[in-house]
Amino acid sequence: MSGIINPQTGLPNGFMEMQQAMHQQVQSLTNALQVINRKVDSISQQQIHMGMFTEYIQLLLEENEVVTVDADAFQAWAEKRWVEIQAEAEAFIKEQQGKSVVEAAEEMGVKLEE
Repeated sequence: MSGIINPQTGLPNGFMEMQQAMHQQVQSLTNALQVINRKVDSISQQQIHMGMFTEYIQLLLEENEVVTVDADAFQAWAEKRWVEIQAEAEAFIKEQQGKSVVEAAEEMGVKLEE
C-alpha cells in the first residue's frame, strides 16, 4: 500500500493530476466566458443600432406622414448621433466623479443615513 504523500514530489498522491484537471477546467471555462463576452458585445451593439434606428424613424415620422428610409442618410445621422451620445456620456461621468456618494444618492431620491 502506498502512502498518502508521494516521496518523489512531497505532494499528496494524485495532486498533480488534480491540478492538471483543474487547469483544463479553468481553461475551458475561460474559453466559454470569452465566447459569451463576444456574444454580449454583439448584442449590445445591435441594441444600440436598433435604438438609434428607432430614434431616426421617430424623427422622420415627426417631420412627415410618409417615411422613406434612406440607408445612406441614416448612416450619416447615426455617426453624428453616436458622437453626441458619447459626449453626453463623458460629460455625465465627469459630473458624477466630482460628487460624493451621498450627494449622488440624494439626487436619485435615495436617503442614506450617516
